[in-house]
Order: sequence, then structure tokens, then C-alpha cells
Amino acid sequence: MNNEDKPKQLGRLTLETVKSLGKGAQPYINHDFDADIQSNDRIDAMKTKVLEMPDLNMLDLSYDQIKALTDEELVKLLSGESHEGFIREPTIQLISNELLMRQIKEASKPHWTIIPTFYAVLFFGFLTIVIGILSLLKQL
Repeated sequence: MNNEDKPKQLGRLTLETVKSLGKGAQPYINHDFDADIQSNDRIDAMKTKVLEMPDLNMLDLSYDQIKALTDEELVKLLSGESHEGFIREPTIQLISNELLMRQIKEASKPHWTIIPTFYAVLFFGFLTIVIGILSLLKQL
């Protein structure tokens, strides 16, 4: 394999390189290459730069912690009023699902007037049957 068949080590893409490519010029001719890329020393080539992530103040709640919060607190978390920072996607989904389950549970409860009405209908039905039986006995 001769030198023309080998891939060229291009280095960093700079604004000058982009401009020269736009004008139809040969890329990377007479340009300075990145010293780290041109290095033949394997130790230099394997060095990596470690970047520290900024503190994003991520909120990550467990399911038990979410269940312990009130509806108002959960809505404030979703709207961003009670937490300065980011909320992880799974946590957002758990909060939304918990609010939805609470709403479904609340909507499926019978209204407080249902039970007294049932007993009233039962009482008046029984009273009607008794009066009907008494009126039949009176006619005999």
C-alpha cells in the first residue's frame, strides 16, 4: 500500500478549510494539522479530555415518594413552580400517571347521594308492598 492509498489525517475542521472547500480548492493543503492527531505516540493519541458535567439539579423521585405527595405538589412539580432545574423523563411520566390514576379513582367513586337514595327507594318499595298486601287482605 503506497502513501496515496492511505487515508489522510485531516485534523480539525476550521473556518478557513470550509471556505476553501466551498471555492473548490483542495482540502487541507498547506493547513496546520492538530498536533494530537499527527502524533505517532500511542499514549498521546489515547489521551482523552474529561469534561465535567454542569450541575443540572436533576429531580429523580421514586414511586413511593411520588405517591406521598399531594395533587397540588405534583402539579407544581410538573409546572416547574416548586423545582428549579430539570426533571427526568421517567419521573415526569410517573408523576403524570399518578395524577391520572388519582383522577380516575376520584371519578369512579359514587356520589354521596347515591347510598341514601338507594335506602329511600328500598324503604318506599317495602312500604308499597306492605300496603298492597294489607289492601288485598282487607278486600277478602
